[in-house]
Amino acid sequence: MSFIQNNANTLLKHENTILKHDGTIVGLGTIVVLVRDGMDGALVNAFVELVTPGGTRVQVTPNTGTVTFDSVPLGYFLLRATSGSAQLQLIGNVVSESPLQKLFTF
Repeated sequence: MSFIQNNANTLLKHENTILKHDGTIVGLGTIVVLVRDGMDGALVNAFVELVTPGGTRVQVTPNTGTVTFDSVPLGYFLLRATSGSAQLQLIGNVVSESPLQKLFTF
């Protein structure tokens, strides 16, 4: 198991499956999550869960969805996504009230 460091985000590599991400700013209090297959870009059958610092757990189903908060949680959040044998754990640091859009490619 190895880690790839990129823009203060840690991507977890499992079984030669490299998980990538891209982040841009969207509307206040919104986190948009998309999980796509790296080969054809199709949405994968993945389980996605967002855990905020306050312990709020939000499941994003289907694989693309928008999670809206009254205010963006500051500090660390944990996002988990699984697809078959591939697993992803992303730990991101929210340092201002600028929400994040994350695109995960398996």
